[in-house]
Amino acid sequence: MTRLIRLLACLLVLPAAACGSTWRTPDVAPLDPQPAVRPAVEPEIDAWFRATAPAGGATVEAGDTIRIELQGLPEYTVTREVPPDGNVPLFRSSQAISARGRTLQQIEAAVAEAYAGTLDAYVTVTLERAAPRVVYVAGAVRNPQAHTLRTGERLTLLQALTLAGGPTENADLYTVTIMRLHPELGRVVSSAPLDVESVQSRGDQTDNLIVLAGDT
Repeated sequence: MTRLIRLLACLLVLPAAACGSTWRTPDVAPLDPQPAVRPAVEPEIDAWFRATAPAGGATVEAGDTIRIELQGLPEYTVTREVPPDGNVPLFRSSQAISARGRTLQQIEAAVAEAYAGTLDAYVTVTLERAAPRVVYVAGAVRNPQAHTLRTGERLTLLQALTLAGGPTENADLYTVTIMRLHPELGRVVSSAPLDVESVQSRGDQTDNLIVLAGDT
């Protein structure tokens, strides 16, 4: 009778193993990681991200203060802080010039063009105060932070992630994105999902884009 009870208990508790044997978790082959489905991004936006690179020479960014002067016309002199959208209004003009991401020489040419047909004066643009150049790294990284760019520093996407301590264990490295203000659209746009896994594992630099001041 005792032996029968033991046999029944064995069958009820361990139906997949022989009675008295040691329980072992069956081996299951891990699934190969598969990249997430990439949502569609407008081709024009994707091309803009891939074509955007640091301009030669120092550029004006949001938060900078610039001084615009027209030779011989002191009343036209204005000092403006560059707003987030980059559009700086001019004195006695219905136009605003786009300053963000441009060099001082490019801004001078834009001011001269805005006044063309009305005034013919030599334009000078100077940088009165420079705001910090910052890149923001957020999401599944070990140390989310803002990184201040040094003058002339060229920072790639992978380098930015490394500065933030690298990705966490659950980070999705197939779908990293960059958010950036589009000066013509006047709004922040997101890049297509970028495959940083391929950058790390195979050295494929296709998605290792340059990050710019103000990017997240």
